[in-house]
Amino acid sequence: MKVSEALKSRITCRAFLDKPVPEETVRQILDEAKYAPSGGNLQPWHVYVLTGARLNAFLGIVAEKQKDAPFGEGTEYDIYPKGLTDPYKARRFKCGEDMYATIGVTREDKAGRLQQFARNFRFFDAPVAMFFAIDRQMGLGQWSDLGMFIQSAMLAAREHGLHTAPQEAWAIWHKTVSEFLAMPEELMLFCGMGLGYMDERAPINNLRTDRAHSEWRFLKDACKFRSSRVQRRGLRYGGMTQTSTWIALTIAAAAFLFGGLAPARADGIVPDPGAAAAPALLQEAQWGYHSEQDDARDAVRSGRVISPGQAKQAALSRFPGKFLDMSFGGQTYHVKIRTPDNRVVVVAVDAVSGRVVGAR
Repeated sequence: MKVSEALKSRITCRAFLDKPVPEETVRQILDEAKYAPSGGNLQPWHVYVLTGARLNAFLGIVAEKQKDAPFGEGTEYDIYPKGLTDPYKARRFKCGEDMYATIGVTREDKAGRLQQFARNFRFFDAPVAMFFAIDRQMGLGQWSDLGMFIQSAMLAAREHGLHTAPQEAWAIWHKTVSEFLAMPEELMLFCGMGLGYMDERAPINNLRTDRAHSEWRFLKDACKFRSSRVQRRGLRYGGMTQTSTWIALTIAAAAFLFGGLAPARADGIVPDPGAAAAPALLQEAQWGYHSEQDDARDAVRSGRVISPGQAKQAALSRFPGKFLDMSFGGQTYHVKIRTPDNRVVVVAVDAVSGRVVGAR
């Protein structure tokens, strides 16, 4: 099977056949998925697999708890953003309506919808159940890495003639899952996933969700080269709009925040600041390379805007706790902190004045 065929034939399977999957096949799928990329090769994924009697025992525990708590125990993260706006809100709504339409459940049929929702917590009768977790110290980048690992597992499953059902819904039972699997405290449950053979006769598996019209943004001829060695050569932008300045500053801020990285060479290798200068395609001494990222970095160094470290210090002075993550946008640093009472607060710090301008 081609990769393109695996991508297009992968669906969220919501009805599986009562047909076992060999353990060797499951192990092979995970061994293939581990070649997914991850920043710095951290490989931040943790996987737990349940089958047979152990799976049935776990599902029995969940079913018993559902009698008193049909919507679980709460989540450790927002499965969907609060205040979701269009077009994302409309896409989610249509996906749900289309799914229920395949099984003849109307919007007014609350009992029917609740019954279908509860099938999530039987893995839609899949013979193999997987849980994916991530270390709590990891940031947004590593969550992205985890997603790529899961996608790789789903594509590998298609090569083996299998289907999958990735389910963030399991996040509402994170306490029960963690307890049953004896998951270490430092791990956070992200999602579950059923694996097995699809029931081709089940109407719900006829659902094919829409895809947005492709409008990829290709930016051409954005850079110009100058031929004279007397002038500054290489990549040089003639001017910077306010928006592009702040985009570039975001990149520069990230570079300062995560280890004070030097500009990467054209071959993607970050030069050692203490090493002797070596010929490089975009080396400053030879080519005079200067980009918007350099201008943004200069803005930090010259003091026109505060550094990420200063923003972090300002946020922690107002909201003491454990620093988790930082992002930048709209001339504002967003500093994520876990407070001593275990709340996660995102503190907004103005990049020019260094003042804390809000928190949520």
